[in-house]
Amino acid sequence: MPALEAKKAKGQPCPLSIKQREQLSDYIDKQSRSTKGGRLTGKAIRAYISEHFQINYHPNAVYKLLHRLGFSWITRILTT
Repeated sequence: MPALEAKKAKGQPCPLSIKQREQLSDYIDKQSRSTKGGRLTGKAIRAYISEHFQINYHPNAVYKLLHRLGFSWITRILTT
């Protein structure tokens, strides 16, 4: 039935390539496991994307991208 066929997703495609998304994922994962606290902010992630990929993300778009990459809050609390 034509009505049940899969439709293309709405919205703009991700400006980052698959390889860039993998690199960003690795960076976030590595930072989150850092013994120095591992805390990343949306601002820090935007700066990383801008510096390494020359792409400027809106702050809200960063959090949508993180969700697509499988991340939620990017905070790890270390106890002493």
